[in-house]
This record gives sequence, C-alpha cells and structure tokens, in this order.
Amino acid sequence: MSDLIEKILNLINKGKTLNEIATETNLSNKGLYNILALLRNKGINFSRTYYSNGNIKYQQIKNLANDDTRTKELILNYSKSLNALIISDTHIGSELERLDLIKKVYEYALEHDIHIIFNIGDIIDGLNNSSKKYPSNCMDQIDYFLKKYPFDSTILNICILGNHDYKSLENFGINFEQVLNAYRHDFLTLGYKYGSLKVKNDYLILSHPTDINLESTENKKEERSKNLILEGHHHEMSLIETPNTYKIYVPPLCKFTKDSEPSILKMDLTFNDDGYFNQSHFEQLLPENSFKTINRFNLLLDFENKNSKKLSRTLKK
Repeated sequence: MSDLIEKILNLINKGKTLNEIATETNLSNKGLYNILALLRNKGINFSRTYYSNGNIKYQQIKNLANDDTRTKELILNYSKSLNALIISDTHIGSELERLDLIKKVYEYALEHDIHIIFNIGDIIDGLNNSSKKYPSNCMDQIDYFLKKYPFDSTILNICILGNHDYKSLENFGINFEQVLNAYRHDFLTLGYKYGSLKVKNDYLILSHPTDINLESTENKKEERSKNLILEGHHHEMSLIETPNTYKIYVPPLCKFTKDSEPSILKMDLTFNDDGYFNQSHFEQLLPENSFKTINRFNLLLDFENKNSKKLSRTLKK
C-alpha cells in the first residue's frame, strides 16, 4: 500500500470530509475520486454520508452489509430549511443539450449559497447519435458527460435516472448509475425510475417514468407520507394535486418545442419542530433570461390536519 493511499484511508477513518482530504493530500476532487474507484476495484468499499452544505464523508465498510439501497439520506446542517435548485431532462450528448445553461445554473447556485441541485432524470440522451457534432455512440457519450458536465466541490447533485439514462443499459449494457457512483461522487443517485431521499424525519420522492419494473420504495412502511414528489419526463411545468400528495412536473432544461423555454425550479423547503415537511416555496426561473421568475407557488405540506391544506400560487399567464 502506497503512502498516499494509507494517508487517504487514515483521513477517512478520522472522519474528514472529501474536501478536507483533497486539501490535505494536495489532490483534486476528481483525482481523489479516481483513487477511491481503484480502491473499490481492489475490494475496499466505502459508504457515503451526504450533507446539505455539499460536503461528503466516507466510511470504510468492514462487514457484509449491503449499501445498495434506493432510499438515501441527506443530513441537514443546523437548519430548518433546505434550499435547492431542480433541473430535469438535460439530454447530455444530443442536439437538445444546453451545457451553457447548466453552467449558468451552477453559477447561480454559487452566487446564492445553494449547495444542492436535484436532477430529475434523462441526464444523458442514452442513444447513438448520427450528428457529427455529438458523440456517435453511448460509451463515448458517457465519457463526454464526465468531461463536459460542470463540477464544483461545494455542490452536490441528487438525481434519479430516467428512461433515456436506462437506454444505455438496455441497448448497450452500460450502467450509467455505476459510472456515476465510480467517477462522479458529487452525484448522489437514487436509482432508476423512482427513489426517496430522507431529510430529517420525512421523505422527498424523485421520479422519472420508465418502462422497467423495479422493486422500489413505493410501498415501504417507514415512509411517513409521499406528500411531495418531483417528477421529470413530461417536458413541462405542472402541479398535480391529490388529497395527500403534491406532484410537481419539473420543466426541462432544454428546448423541446418551438415555443418552450428551458427553465428550472428553485425550492425552499421548511420543516416543523418534529422534522417533518412544513411548507415549500417554488419559483420557476429562466436561465436564458437572467433567471427571471415566470411562476411561483407555495405549498403547505403538513397533512396531519386534513383541513389545514392550503395552496397559494401565481402561475404564468
């Protein structure tokens, strides 16, 4: 074992964050990711703990526990609110991609002290491309994503993988989720189609419809409620209300129709004293137009008192 690897393992066992380890070893975060991927191939596995300020901590796994769960947890740092940006349907590696807008989203997040970006699926296009401007095959498309997609050591992407992401596995045998877990540790993946994120004592659901059948967290008893679902795939912004659920169709960050404009959502999610969702404020923003707000709505998410449900919103005219 080299001195560098021994130092990295010692720092992990001391509870240092990924950014602290990178600083103390004089490595870039991506360089550190590559070393951890090599260690995994040598049989050394790690669990990860994710924090709302963008930090990641590793812990060496020294038993046979299975860390492959579709419910992950985000540790909220001394706060009763979670501020995040939400994007969907970026289709990297195709003519639909807008890497320039994704870069703007990162800049906006840094400017507004936001460390979480939710990505609601179809991150890559997942299909072979006939255009000479973009990668012609899926493997090159994934390499293109790894090279071109923005990175910042203080921003954590929390994502669900959609039908186009799954095409890389279905058609070409390449598991995009496995690639993200190995080389983009700034991506917390909740799996394909459907997953849940535990924040304090409640669960935020991420969804992107696909044709695959999965054992998901849909029926898990530990979920207090599915009162807030973020869903991609529909290529439009919409709010679907049921007695105990708000489902938000996240708009695409690319142009699917002549009259549509790429947009994102900004979310401020608050919690009550018991650690359950209280309410959330959303704004729909246009990155191409200095992040102009075109839509805003407030949701009361405490469904314990059925009569207390209220909705206030201002929609785009």
